[in-house]
Amino acid sequence: MRNKVLKMSGTEGEIHLQSDSYATGKTIVDMSNDSSAHLDAFQIIPDNTWIRYGYSVAENIVITGNKVISPYSMRNGIGSFDGLVRNLVAANNFFYTASTHEITINGLISGFLLSNHRKNTVTDTTEPAKIQLNPWRIGGGYNPLINTPFLWVVNVKGGLYEPILIDDTYNFIDVRTEPLANSVGSVYVVDFDLPMFSERHPQVNQYNSLQTYIEDVRSLALECSTTIG
Repeated sequence: MRNKVLKMSGTEGEIHLQSDSYATGKTIVDMSNDSSAHLDAFQIIPDNTWIRYGYSVAENIVITGNKVISPYSMRNGIGSFDGLVRNLVAANNFFYTASTHEITINGLISGFLLSNHRKNTVTDTTEPAKIQLNPWRIGGGYNPLINTPFLWVVNVKGGLYEPILIDDTYNFIDVRTEPLANSVGSVYVVDFDLPMFSERHPQVNQYNSLQTYIEDVRSLALECSTTIG
């Protein structure tokens, strides 16, 4: 994926990246005025199947030298929200977007985040991009129809999260091992037994309903951990 200008509008399109993939030298342009759209320019998805809501890992992903131009819409820059990510390289990317998410990664195990910048629309200057690393999320997002809260893994037995190599940006927030601020309807677990979770993880192909699979995965995650909130 090299050296190409892609024009997107509102709810159209996003580039999905899985293990052993890269995106470099691309310019994403979205000049729509859609404040309801929350698509990513680049989204890391560990797996195309439902297993990404349980236990799945995206590895060896490189996102470098890209530009995201979306000054009026809520298009995010680089995002990963379900599953785990290992060995991510995100470097020399530039964001000009109305979204508050420039680089937001849930469940980042290891990686390099270097020289990523944004345009400050108030001061018309270039500054370090906003980067936030959150805990691993299991079971997908909040479902108000059945009152299913977020489930976040902030601590794994034997350790999981490694130090992230970054430059001297002041806009870096690493809360992978902490409850998130202002996160309504969330459950946080610690002492998570990853080998047990992996061994007892259900087979996706035995399910006809995504919601049933998510409910079973969440129940298993709670059995393999201690709830703190």
